[in-house]
Amino acid sequence: MSHQSGGRKIQSVDVSCSIIEYLRRVNEGTVSEIAEAVDLSPGSAHTHLATLRDYGYVRKSDGTYRLGPELLTLGEHVRNNDELYRAAKDGIEELAETTGESTHLIMEHRGRVLVLYQVFGDDAVGERYHAKKREKSLRHLHCTASGKALLAELPRDRIETIVAEHGMERKTENTITDLDELLEELDRIRDRGFSITDEEQTIGCRAVGASIMRSDGRVAGALSVSGPRSRMRDDRIHGELAERVIRIANVAEVNLNTEQRA
Repeated sequence: MSHQSGGRKIQSVDVSCSIIEYLRRVNEGTVSEIAEAVDLSPGSAHTHLATLRDYGYVRKSDGTYRLGPELLTLGEHVRNNDELYRAAKDGIEELAETTGESTHLIMEHRGRVLVLYQVFGDDAVGERYHAKKREKSLRHLHCTASGKALLAELPRDRIETIVAEHGMERKTENTITDLDELLEELDRIRDRGFSITDEEQTIGCRAVGASIMRSDGRVAGALSVSGPRSRMRDDRIHGELAERVIRIANVAEVNLNTEQRA
């Protein structure tokens, strides 16, 4: 169950990473369950688990193992030192405050959506749902506003590679699942400068997004604001919300590219 990188790997490190991935997927497991999952003897699995416990990456309770709290500090360190997060954090918070809705900052990671930051305004809905999604990278580039805004800035061959690798899962009856249709949608996004999703990931939810670009023309990430269909009317999406997400994305670009030159 190890990740296939195509290069040389250190087996013991690969096994420990596989244990962490397994525990993330199933939440908890015994030594024998973990050993079977990563193709080890129980004794070898115990040795790996003991090492991970020493570092705080795994904890043990009543004979079962779970991921440890030290991983929280690693995640916070990674996010706090990410240049995109620093550049867009204040804007994401402002967007949530001024719209009252849910706001999201994402980046692409191995062709998937990785959520860097989310803020929930006073009227936001689905907070538990969004929090659960942050636990892993998701195959949602094709059906979220931020994901489509990001895809619109990628070369066509990269888009085709992502689709070939991850597919275009149908989340609702409105999800785009055809590559040609997606490419046409990305053309429209480039023309108008922002993306829209209309119940494409979740029934009853609409969203508006915009990309965040680096000074060299590469896309760094994207941001979006989402809310219930009853509040995300067409006039609001194409008016107030589009204007706000474009402005916040532009400010993030200035912050990002100024920091890179500092």
